[in-house]
Amino acid sequence: MAESPEQATPRQLESYMEERLPVIEQRLERYVKILTSDELLDKLKTVGGYPQNITREAIDEPVKIAVLRTGGKRVRPFLVYLSHDLVRDGRKPYKFVDDLAAPMDLVHKGTCVIDDIEDKSEERNGLQTLHISHGRDVAINVGNLLYFAYEYFFDYPELFLSNGNGTKIGKDKEHEIRKAVSQELRRAHYGQGVDIQWSKIKLKDLLAGDRQPSEENYSQMARDKSTFPLATRIGAILGGANPQQKATLIKVGEYAGLAFQIKDDLLDLKPGTTNYGGDIQERKVTLPIVKVFARGDEHSNSLRNLLTSRMIPMLPWRNLIDEVVEIMNNCGAIQDSEKVAREYADKAINLLREQFQKESKPRITLEELIDYGVTRTK
Repeated sequence: MAESPEQATPRQLESYMEERLPVIEQRLERYVKILTSDELLDKLKTVGGYPQNITREAIDEPVKIAVLRTGGKRVRPFLVYLSHDLVRDGRKPYKFVDDLAAPMDLVHKGTCVIDDIEDKSEERNGLQTLHISHGRDVAINVGNLLYFAYEYFFDYPELFLSNGNGTKIGKDKEHEIRKAVSQELRRAHYGQGVDIQWSKIKLKDLLAGDRQPSEENYSQMARDKSTFPLATRIGAILGGANPQQKATLIKVGEYAGLAFQIKDDLLDLKPGTTNYGGDIQERKVTLPIVKVFARGDEHSNSLRNLLTSRMIPMLPWRNLIDEVVEIMNNCGAIQDSEKVAREYADKAINLLREQFQKESKPRITLEELIDYGVTRTK
């Protein structure tokens, strides 16, 4: 386990988040409002005009639910900020960093809306998912719209940039961010496709021959679905990173994203949590599941027999989940998965220290955020 510098305390991370969170929230509220503003709709119309009330019903309210009301930790905008701050190394911040950190959460929320539809999830952060409250058609439309969040800042800077005077971002940064968003969202569809297909295949067939998921398969799927690498990449671009710094921060995003995802998988197995056993009900392939089946022993056989039993429809879900979690605990799959999450977090932290050797506040705070990903309890 990587040792944290003495001055890297949870309070430092908390202080950083308390300072930046109001800016992020203010920007998000502003952007959501602009999406159906008279000014933007006037710019979008070509051969006619938009029915404003209908357009706002179709876009404004669903986007507010997806972005503002479901909340979240806003981790991805923080990753943009911290990557930018790390590269700037005390120099004056890039003039549009506040404007361009927050949209990372819009992109992320777009992926969440689509993910909830594909997973048939009914709740997110304690609220109904958008496809449940507004229907699949509205949710698909809004989720896809949020993918294009950054495009508004390039096409309509006079509306979306806070200075409001039409100053543009700059062609080099615009090109790099467009490319980054396009590449990462394409990648996300590969990861989501594998995840969906795994959940659709009958378990007895999934565990046969070369279809059985390996730990490497799981890691690639989870990496592809993560938007962490996009967040650190955009932060590096805004900060003016050199190629080596940029490559390092992308890899840091990959490792940190895997650490967070594995921890999410494990928290889902914690009794008493809101979504206890949700991944098991949705037939998700998670690292603990992969770890059990990789053993090829009596624990693997017990789990296989349990999950393929004809008695499953007759068992209460809670009983089934309890039995699955017990098998995972007994064979050490949960403990082994915790260890893998910690290893990915340490890889990210060590990469940061190798590339950015100065013990700066941004580096220490980013280390704290990564460490938080694997030590959190919810």
